[in-house]
Amino acid sequence: MKVLGERTITIDCDVLQADGGTRTASITGAFLALMMAQEKWLTTRLIDKPFIVEKISAVSVGVVAGKTLLDLNYDEDSVASADFNFVITESDKIIEMQGGAESSPLSWDTFDEVRDLARHGAQQLFAFYSASQKEQASQDGAGYSTHMREERAPLFSLKNRQHSSQ
Repeated sequence: MKVLGERTITIDCDVLQADGGTRTASITGAFLALMMAQEKWLTTRLIDKPFIVEKISAVSVGVVAGKTLLDLNYDEDSVASADFNFVITESDKIIEMQGGAESSPLSWDTFDEVRDLARHGAQQLFAFYSASQKEQASQDGAGYSTHMREERAPLFSLKNRQHSSQ
């Protein structure tokens, strides 16, 4: 916190269209915004060293018709027999886990599948973060280019997720 000094950072995430996973998408998006702000402040020398201690990501996992699914859409979420949200660090530690069985108790074996899928989903997001940082570093100047923004949008776009599931 000494890096930030007397500054306060406020990140506001508005859910424009509710769907399965909007909470986790907001947490992940907020972290990406913070990461981008840190990079800009380092480049402009507003701060002299990074303040982010470790990367985080958030994923949702559910059980639908006996199958574990990552990032459920609304239709899947509304019939899920279990639903979980995880916030995970890049070093594979849990910050938060929320969820439970909806209609009947969940076996430990199924919970292990849910946990493993959440960890896999989080690792996919960390790989995305690293690729984005490498691409950004290879560009001239600081900032997140319009080209990158357009190229990255479908990954976190609920609208695109809904269309692909229909």
